[in-house]
Amino acid sequence: MKDLNELMQSILDMDIAQRKATEHAMAERKAAMDALAGKKAQIEQQYTEKATQAADDVMRKQAQKCDAVLAGLRKKKEAEAKHMAAAAAAQKDSWAQMLAQRALEG
Repeated sequence: MKDLNELMQSILDMDIAQRKATEHAMAERKAAMDALAGKKAQIEQQYTEKATQAADDVMRKQAQKCDAVLAGLRKKKEAEAKHMAAAAAAQKDSWAQMLAQRALEG
């Protein structure tokens, strides 16, 4: 009977030791998972910041290109307006003569 009690006590002691080891392993695993989650969050934040910065840089460069193109188009518009005004001024005398001739004929 004494041997049976000792055997049962040994089994219980082994069970307790196994549970403690399991709890310890689970605690270590949870700590490792928490550390990895923290690293993951940090990496995600870094890449989000980098992506935001890159997007801002691209938008700034595109805005500069658009401003340059717009300035070029404005200069071209002004040049065309001057050209058209000069062409109209050059034709002014011939138009006036043609209108006067039509008025006299008509």
